[in-house]
Amino acid sequence: MKYLLLICGIALSFYNFSGCGGRCDSITRTNSGELSEQALAMVPYEHGDTIHVIHSKGSLFHFVVSRTSHIDEFSEECFTHTSHQDISILEPSYPLFSPNITIYQQDSLHFNISVYIQKKHAYIIPNEWNIDTLYIQSKEYTQVWGLQMVTEFPESGIQIDSLYYNVSHGILRITMTNGEWYERKK
Repeated sequence: MKYLLLICGIALSFYNFSGCGGRCDSITRTNSGELSEQALAMVPYEHGDTIHVIHSKGSLFHFVVSRTSHIDEFSEECFTHTSHQDISILEPSYPLFSPNITIYQQDSLHFNISVYIQKKHAYIIPNEWNIDTLYIQSKEYTQVWGLQMVTEFPESGIQIDSLYYNVSHGILRITMTNGEWYERKK
């Protein structure tokens, strides 16, 4: 009988700690708050904009911007979090890569910006640019972020290596692993 009670006690403990048993006394709800004007200004693109990009071998490509805002809700047991996001997707006119820039409001004071291109990503930390000045096609750009693109899924072949970005113009340059690049056309 003691053995049976011990087994039942252990089983009940696993049931309660696994989240299957018991209900929440209260649900914690958090909301990151709406995106600030400062956060939205970090991405200079408007919905419908056309961005012109030149390849290192002379080809010209056009990207049309699709920009949307939405609210993402995440729930787990006794916790619900609401996050406000603004997403800009640059759709190429030719089958190429499609950059995705997302602004996340972390809380009422902080936001995060992520850039995704072809399974690679990087994060922009506001007010912490690491290149003071960058020259592209004889034009000077200041307060530039030089971002090394990273991935959890290594692939062979030509990949995106790095990206250069500033608040006034957005993506300035994308460098590939073979040395080729795509630059914003003035």
